[in-house]
This record gives sequence, C-alpha cells and structure tokens, in this order.
Amino acid sequence: MFKVIDNLLDKIYFEQIYNMFYHNKNFPWFPSNVLDYKDYKQFVHFFYKNYKPNSIYNEVLEPIYSILKIKALIKVKANHLWKTDKIIEHGFHTDGAEHIIKNDNPDWKTAIFYINTNNGYTKFNVDNKIVKSKANRLVTFPANVKHTGTTCTDKNERIVLNINYY
Repeated sequence: MFKVIDNLLDKIYFEQIYNMFYHNKNFPWFPSNVLDYKDYKQFVHFFYKNYKPNSIYNEVLEPIYSILKIKALIKVKANHLWKTDKIIEHGFHTDGAEHIIKNDNPDWKTAIFYINTNNGYTKFNVDNKIVKSKANRLVTFPANVKHTGTTCTDKNERIVLNINYY
C-alpha cells in the first residue's frame, strides 16, 4: 500500500528543485486558509490545479513525474510550514481529492515528496504509519488513504510537495 523511496532523484535534479524553493527570491508563496492554527498559517504554491498547469515552475518537477510514470496529473501543490514550538498535526485529510474517494479507483495515487530534512512527518490513518521528513524522499499511497502532515521544531520550515495523479 505504501511505498517509500529514499534518494528519489539524482543529485543534480534534486538540487534544481531544492534551489527553486530555497534560492529563488521570486518563487511565489500564497497564504492558505486550509491550516489556521491560532496565528499560524500555511503557505502554498499550486504547480498544477484543475487538471492543468498553474505555475511557470511546473516543468522543474518533470523528473519526479517521469519516475512516477504519471498518466495524468490531478493536482500538484507545495506546502510551506514554519517552525513551531511544538509539533502540530494538521488533521487527517485526502489532499482535496474527494472526487477520487467517491470513485475509489485504485490507480489514483498521492505522492509526497520531501524537500528538506526535519523532525516533521506524515502520519497515516492506517496502522498509524509515520513517514519522517527526509530530503529527497518520496512516499506514494492510494489517494483515498487519509493522512496528516505536521509542522517541525528543529528547522526554520518544512516544505513538502503533494502530487495527486493516476
């Protein structure tokens, strides 16, 4: 059900993606209302939305798409979470893939790609499985499996990429 791959990308491809987030002062982040914990907000960037590209940076992710052998993208979003005093779990969800759950198609998947290493994690509602945030790690699972992300306490931020596809 779950597949975890460490060192998914060759160093050169991973550095291109990492640098897009960390060394591109023009990379746009947008506040999200999805996560609102006291005065804490999550920031997001949609690479692909409503079944079409939504960002000029979408092509940078092509090496990941190629490895996943994606037939069709549904949604691709980066989440930027700031450091908190304690780790906060956000609540179980399916990355807005409610239409996928209704159809229960086993070919529809979610992938989470971790941009930086930190003490945050992804937790699943199946056996309380946890995948720790490790740079260049990818986890894939059926899109109807609920999961929750977290903040981190040991780095300034936690950045993950969520990919919904079949």
